[in-house]
Amino acid sequence: MVFKITLDIEGEKLNPDKLMGKLSDELVIVESFKPTDTFVKKGKVEQYGFGGMYMMHPNRICYDGDDVEQYEETVIQFLNKNHRIITKNGGSDFCISYEVYFSGDNFSIGLFNRDQLKIISNCNATLSFNGYQMSEEKILDAFGANL
Repeated sequence: MVFKITLDIEGEKLNPDKLMGKLSDELVIVESFKPTDTFVKKGKVEQYGFGGMYMMHPNRICYDGDDVEQYEETVIQFLNKNHRIITKNGGSDFCISYEVYFSGDNFSIGLFNRDQLKIISNCNATLSFNGYQMSEEKILDAFGANL
């Protein structure tokens, strides 16, 4: 099994550039944009109209057999330490996206412990979970031979 957690932060007035150097370093920003940044949709240039930051653990993923609890804790501690400064700088929507990639018929997993769930709730964050059944070969292709 492979685990992947992303902390997604968005807000109408969120400007990630203003937060650089102010956040603790448990997570890394994998993508960010300002409300005034543009993108192309169906050949037309549009503004986002909101800011966003998508963050992950420095290891990006966690393999079955690794310390999954510590992987989860790193994300929660970042949220707990930085929630206030992010909201003061326009962050209003927080979502923890949890993905599990597995090759068997089914699996059972506990998502976060009681204290971590309290922090998620206190930060008004949502929790998204997706499980993807894939062959071991596809998992190896997607995430490397470290399984």
